[in-house]
Amino acid sequence: MSSAFFDLEPLGMGSTEVESFSSFFYRLARLHTTSAHALACALGDWWAKRIGNPVVLSAGRLYNGGGVQLCGYTDAVATYVGVVSEATGRSDLSRTTLLSLRGVADGKCHCVLHQERSWCPACMEEAASVQAPYYDRLLWNLLAIERCPIHKVRLESTCPLCGSHQRYYHSTASMLDCWRCGQSLLRKPGTWRLCEQPSFGERDCCDLVSAIADGRLIKGTPGAFRVFSDVLLGLMQPLISVKGAMRADGDKQAREVRLWRSRAPPSFATMLRRCHTVGVGLLEVIEDPVEAAHRACQLEFARHEFPIQRKPLRCSDVMRTVQERMIGLLASSGENALPSLVALARELQVSVGYIRYRFPALVMPYCERLRLQKLYQHRSSTVAAVNWLYSTEMPEVFDALDRSRRALAKHVSVTFGTSLNVARYAIRDAFIALAWAEHPGGG
Repeated sequence: MSSAFFDLEPLGMGSTEVESFSSFFYRLARLHTTSAHALACALGDWWAKRIGNPVVLSAGRLYNGGGVQLCGYTDAVATYVGVVSEATGRSDLSRTTLLSLRGVADGKCHCVLHQERSWCPACMEEAASVQAPYYDRLLWNLLAIERCPIHKVRLESTCPLCGSHQRYYHSTASMLDCWRCGQSLLRKPGTWRLCEQPSFGERDCCDLVSAIADGRLIKGTPGAFRVFSDVLLGLMQPLISVKGAMRADGDKQAREVRLWRSRAPPSFATMLRRCHTVGVGLLEVIEDPVEAAHRACQLEFARHEFPIQRKPLRCSDVMRTVQERMIGLLASSGENALPSLVALARELQVSVGYIRYRFPALVMPYCERLRLQKLYQHRSSTVAAVNWLYSTEMPEVFDALDRSRRALAKHVSVTFGTSLNVARYAIRDAFIALAWAEHPGGG
């Protein structure tokens, strides 16, 4: 695509250390030997001439608590990224922002990003020592991140000399200099503040940024947390007691999940707390809220003792399916063998206790049919085994088995489906009858 703007690749793409869009935009301005404010104005004019739709971009204040924060997921950020992507011909700039959370978290991006620049002094020192291009990471912009996960050093946001918060980039110098006094932001290693313990939500934030950077998370599930809470509450019904709701731990958990069932998407901080409460990852809920709800429900069932007196709840469709299946089997002819209750329950994906509890009027004739069926099969197999023992084929098989009655009993049991005891008694009676036939006068 022809354009008057240079193409620039974001740094750290595909990893947790992906560059933030604010940092990318400032480097893009430096590439054009201008300031961020001048580049924003030029992009707005170019867009109005090319597309015919006037657009107002941020006036260069890339970190602004009251206005546009270019790493968030608001409509203004989407517009900004769309204009820059069109101007530079790049389609991966959304990976430098949190635009994947649109429709998942609250639309105003409250309590998500820091109010100013935040950076790791160790990363800044490393880049300066080897003269590598320094850039701000997207991860450092998240309010839940208080340290660099690599160096375990607390993030900084003020100039070590004048103490100014870095809400701007220097208009002419590099990102290593303070926007107000122009002095270097580098700090001596002795002043770095170590932070061994991770902050709350750090692991979830790292997983989220990594999924965004490598393209796994392009767009989250709309209303993910509402879907998650609805499915989880439905799965937790067996843990809810009808009486004594204020005393049961399972009911406290269920009441808390009920409070989540709001049509408005929650804030990012609320999302982190909810995931921590039920023991699932934030990325799991955003990508597949239904599967995450099943995982959370399994953890709750493992944590709470299941009430013995509580019967499993089944929907009306399952009850109707089981009832129709049992009625159809009972109405079939006697030639078709009925499956056992265990096999029937496995086929319908219910338990035997559920069938006995819900359909006692059908279970009684069904079990009687099973008893008669088993008796008929037993008698039929016994008659077939006895007839074979009196046939002319039996002596040949008996000789082939080294005239062993134990081997013959096993052969009869496997061939005709009888038990070993029935086979032994049938062999004994057959040999007695054969002995009497050969010696009718013997005693």
